[in-house]
Amino acid sequence: MTVDRRTVLRRAAQAGALGSAVTVGLACDSGPASAASAIKAEDVKRHGAAGDGRRDDTDAIRKALAAVPDDGGSVFFPPGDYLVSGQLEPKSQTLVFGCHSPRYDPVANPGSACKLRAAARFDGGGLIAPGGSTQGVTLRNLALAGDGNAPAGLRLPALRDVTGEQGWTLENLTIAGCETGIAGRAHVFSLVNCHVHANSGWGIEASGGDRWNDSHVVNCFFYFNRAGNLRFAGSEQSAAVEFANCRFERAGNAYGKPSAPLAQGSPGIRLEHARFLSFTNCFTDANTGPGVEVAGDAERVRAISFTGCGFHRDGRAGVSVEGSSGVRFANCVIGVGEADDAGGGPRGPDYGVQLQGSDDFGWTGGGVEGLRKRWRLQPPNRRTAIIDPARGFMTLPLERPAIEPFDGLVYLDADAGDVVVRSDSAWRRLPLR
Repeated sequence: MTVDRRTVLRRAAQAGALGSAVTVGLACDSGPASAASAIKAEDVKRHGAAGDGRRDDTDAIRKALAAVPDDGGSVFFPPGDYLVSGQLEPKSQTLVFGCHSPRYDPVANPGSACKLRAAARFDGGGLIAPGGSTQGVTLRNLALAGDGNAPAGLRLPALRDVTGEQGWTLENLTIAGCETGIAGRAHVFSLVNCHVHANSGWGIEASGGDRWNDSHVVNCFFYFNRAGNLRFAGSEQSAAVEFANCRFERAGNAYGKPSAPLAQGSPGIRLEHARFLSFTNCFTDANTGPGVEVAGDAERVRAISFTGCGFHRDGRAGVSVEGSSGVRFANCVIGVGEADDAGGGPRGPDYGVQLQGSDDFGWTGGGVEGLRKRWRLQPPNRRTAIIDPARGFMTLPLERPAIEPFDGLVYLDADAGDVVVRSDSAWRRLPLR
């Protein structure tokens, strides 16, 4: 953004008239909206917050949040390390913002110019935990650091407590070092340019009675989350969520410390109860479990699409689909490699695609590169279709295999144009030509 000399002088004069707190706000300006909001914002330091990483700032921050008018306003965090011992609850129509800029930093207490950090005796469901009727909140340019002490960075209300569309926006956040990065019920949410990492459980999790609906996640990074990076598994079905240009990597690694033991089988993406999801230009890399893991049935997981995505160096399988209906992959790529960038790590995946008990599965274009065992197909799979651009349309009806005895293992050698079947403890080729 270009600012001329007159604008700079005018802002300086405004800052002098309004006091030093506004000067700090303008110095941390992340755009015209933030500059305007800083002039009117409730500055947490003016309400008594120290931001020194030693004194408890919970009461002061709560005073700043409470001072926002009921019809909306903003709360500003100048640079600092704000220690909190209890959850914070912004009002509806509140902009809460600081000076943080996310960067790749896979630790439980990431470095930041503006950080809310859980105290050793933190008491609450999450660093930020709104009520069920809270709507229209924007969180911008903040780091939420659990530091191993908080159940969640953002603890959303349970489904039974939510009234209407929440309409939240999360922008330029880092959420790290909690049990779960974002937990609970999300209805009409936008996540943009956020980093969710180094949480001891999941990066995002909707389980129990929770679900995500009518939301989109754009340009976000999920990495080093111990249990996995994304999980939709609630008794309520997550639906109509779009992911674009996101990375899901290194789940199961211990906060980026190669010497720590791995949590085996942690997926990049796990879908247990979801429909009408789309993933576009998303990538997985070096998760200890599959890049994508579908583990439901035709009613619980259906109508999921992956377009232009890549799955690399993941454990067991790049893609594992066990029970679903209408899962589609278009122009996606699976690659093999060492999970440890320094060399010597486990080489994965074992299979490109592992498919079992699914209805109407489709793979179009793309490729499975560098893997001997590209496909592992275990019946029953109905209407399984793989479109190979080099050889035309191929269908694999696996309910009644053409060879006996059949051990239940099949994969497609796309380069050779053969189906390879495991029969009587040996692999046999069934040419498709």
